Amino acid sequence: MELSIHAYGTGQTALSGLCTMKQLSITLEHGINGSSYYGFASLAPFFMVAFDDLKATKQIAEYADAMRAREHGEASTASVNMVQGCFSLPWARTWSHTLNVLREGYKSGMRDGLYCIVTSLWTSFISQGHLPTLKSDIEEYIRKTTELDTGLPLNNAILVKRSIEILLDETNQREGRQSLLEETESSFGEDNFNIALAQVFQGQIYYATGDHQKGTALAIKTRILLKKMLSVSANMPKWAQDGCPNVVHYVAILDSELAILNRSDKKVVEDLYQKAIVMAARGGMVLDAAVANERLAKFFEGLGDTIEAGRRVEQAMQYYEDYGLMPRAAFLRQQYSDHLSSWSLR
Repeated sequence: MELSIHAYGTGQTALSGLCTMKQLSITLEHGINGSSYYGFASLAPFFMVAFDDLKATKQIAEYADAMRAREHGEASTASVNMVQGCFSLPWARTWSHTLNVLREGYKSGMRDGLYCIVTSLWTSFISQGHLPTLKSDIEEYIRKTTELDTGLPLNNAILVKRSIEILLDETNQREGRQSLLEETESSFGEDNFNIALAQVFQGQIYYATGDHQKGTALAIKTRILLKKMLSVSANMPKWAQDGCPNVVHYVAILDSELAILNRSDKKVVEDLYQKAIVMAARGGMVLDAAVANERLAKFFEGLGDTIEAGRRVEQAMQYYEDYGLMPRAAFLRQQYSDHLSSWSLR
């Protein structure tokens, strides 16, 4: 059975984290300077926490403090908050404060505003952000930056905006995705940081538009997936204690996937998935709740239980629609039309 890579890691960087960790490490070892620093500082926690490297994350936080002292800016403060928020409590409050600072950052016209705000919006967009709201935010950022005539490049901001538009487009999603992937190749630079960022971005585009196989190919080779899943599953409770409680429901998702691999009883698998769905939904992680329902539907389909598969698909579609990912809901409606009919006739 195909494994849900979204369940692997902390979610934000799971799709392409493994293939880029070496590049990110090289970038860190050689020092980070100029504008690239800010983008990396904002993204780094999600890579480092995902691979249980809090030492490296704290090292980045020290870089952030040094840069903040030099720049004396609100956006720099936001970078530090985001980095340190990954291993300090309370997570939610730190994240909320960081977003508020970042959304105001562009008004000052600071040169690091682009990387802070774009990375923040992009990270929210690929995790638990609401797409229409994020689209509005990024459009406002582009407008303000253009008005201020700061000379900041807008390539990344435009890519984020276009990716959201593609996810909201139910008719031309595949064509739009291919175009965006090609633009991503040319828009990001050739240094280690930008290569890593481009691969992460591409992996998320593949996943969000429903092409799990290509997204998976960017992330990890199949033969080592189980080993990594076991490793991540073992470390997640500790990550929650270190200040990232929003990863707890991923433990249940991983346990569910592992139960399938271990050929566990149907009731065991169903109970584990249901636990993951409830935990994700209660925490506001509607995208994760949708993915878990979709995975459970796939499981029931494999057992020949079309009625239960249809029920789970129906729930998955509702969560996807709540999140704003209408194309994914439409895709499931088409793919599982027979199962949905069985469920509705029950």
